[in-house]
Amino acid sequence: YQSSSIESRCMSTEVKKPVTPSFMDFEFTNLVEMQQKACKHYAPNRLFGTRVGDNFEWMNYGDFGKLVDNTRKVLHKLGVGYNSRVAIISNNRVEWAALQFAAMGLGGQLVPMYEAQPQSDWEYIINDCGASVVVCANQSIYDKVKDYPGKLGQVKHLLSLDAAADDSINYQK
Repeated sequence: YQSSSIESRCMSTEVKKPVTPSFMDFEFTNLVEMQQKACKHYAPNRLFGTRVGDNFEWMNYGDFGKLVDNTRKVLHKLGVGYNSRVAIISNNRVEWAALQFAAMGLGGQLVPMYEAQPQSDWEYIINDCGASVVVCANQSIYDKVKDYPGKLGQVKHLLSLDAAADDSINYQK
C-alpha cells in the first residue's frame, strides 16, 4: 500500500478539484440569491447532466449562472418585471430551471405546462394566469401557439427553446 504515491499522482494532475459543498458555505435570504451565490461559489462543479446517447453532457454552476443572467436580460427586454407571468410549455430541461430563476430575479413567476397537455389546457392556463410571454420547447409547439399574441389573454411575446441561434424567437436573443 503506497497511499502517498497515489495521492501525489492525483494531486499533480491538471484537473481542478471541485469545491466540496457545505450547507453553511454562504448565507442567502431567498432562492434567487441562493442561485446566484451557489453559481459563483461552486462555479467549476457539475450541476446538470443531460443524457446524449450513452453519455452525459454536463453543465457546471458557473455556466448555469451565465445562462440565468442571459435569460433574465432577455425577459427584461420583453417587459417582464414584478408580478409578471412567463408561461413555459416544455418537458423538463435545463432551460426550464434557468427561466425559473430568471423570472424570479425580475419579480415574476414561471407558469409551467407540459408538452403532453392538450392545447386547450395551455390556452386556459395562459389566459387564466395572465402570461405576457410564452416560451415553447420546440417548433411543433410554437406552430400551435404562434397566433396567441394579441389574441389570447395578455400574451405579447413568444420564444422557443430550440430555435436557431439567429432566429428572432430564440429565447436567448
